[in-house]
Amino acid sequence: MKKSYSALIVILVLSMFYFSCNKDNPVTYSSPQTYVVTNKYKRSTNKGIPSMDTLTIGDSGSMLSLSFTLDTILAIDGTQKLDVVLIHENITDTLLKSFSNPSNPSYNFMGCICSDSAAGYFPQGLSEYSGTYKPYSPLSVFNGKTLNGPWYLIFNYPASNKTGVIKSWSITITYNAQYPSGSHIVPLALNNRWIYEIDTGSSYFKSDSINIVGTSVVHGQQVYWWKWQSQSVIWYERDESDGMWQYGCNQDTTSQTQLPHLLIKYPINSGDKYYTNHWMNNYDTVTCTSTNKTFNNLTGCIEYFEQSTYKKDSYNEFNHNLFDNSSPNTVISFYSYFKPEIGYIGSIQTSSVGGNTITMTTKLINYTLH
Repeated sequence: MKKSYSALIVILVLSMFYFSCNKDNPVTYSSPQTYVVTNKYKRSTNKGIPSMDTLTIGDSGSMLSLSFTLDTILAIDGTQKLDVVLIHENITDTLLKSFSNPSNPSYNFMGCICSDSAAGYFPQGLSEYSGTYKPYSPLSVFNGKTLNGPWYLIFNYPASNKTGVIKSWSITITYNAQYPSGSHIVPLALNNRWIYEIDTGSSYFKSDSINIVGTSVVHGQQVYWWKWQSQSVIWYERDESDGMWQYGCNQDTTSQTQLPHLLIKYPINSGDKYYTNHWMNNYDTVTCTSTNKTFNNLTGCIEYFEQSTYKKDSYNEFNHNLFDNSSPNTVISFYSYFKPEIGYIGSIQTSSVGGNTITMTTKLINYTLH
């Protein structure tokens, strides 16, 4: 029944994948739009201790969180009081302060992580540190700062002779990166919300909204959780270089799993066609009929046309019952409208079942973007 309920969304909700604005209550757009990225930046070197090393990051964005990894630091003198300091944008953060390990006069760091979320601080007495520990000072001091530019790592203890070698270290940073202007058609970011007015000529739907309620890794990629307020299904969406991709939903099972597929192609030219998979192996052809359409007083919209035929079977029985129990097929045709940097602004959908026709119009009336 879960899959049948999801199939209902394909018919009644995918037609809403397009956002329209109300003449009397025009929507507005504020920039910039950002998306969340997590990257690991690693520095390989071969320096003795005491020493200072530099890692330069070229990516830009506002940091949300970070962790620091002592990837390979060998033969540290445990009798000395070790200081490890990270510096960026004139902020100095102490990872280890006067740390000694007298019971192990030669110890190593091997994939050892400094994280504010760790359960405890570095203990003494280990010959090799490979766990996750709290830093002496919280790494959250860097939150809100930009990540690009040089990062300085200082390893220091007051030894007259150098003992130990720094082989590699790394920083893993989660940050808000800004989309280049015109790079995406649907801005995906946590807590983004679009509110719609839906007219079916009856009382079946009156209003609904799309909410970005979470983020996770699916099929090895960072995706956003796309949820319609009126439905239980969460769809996994991701902006890529050729448009918005769908990575399945939270009701996928081992035997019935949607593989990643292109849902909305962008950039696109008038006359271009592409294939999309709305459910299981049901591939449809989508045609771009205009790249400069006016829909509900909003200019510069892209118009897509798609027609789907849903057979009456165990997966689609529920949505057929919605229209006509006796009909073997449901044919759905819809024009959908997208505004780059805003997203889906509206659609006009026609469903034909057993000689009956239902028309549904969806309009965006308000939205919030981050």
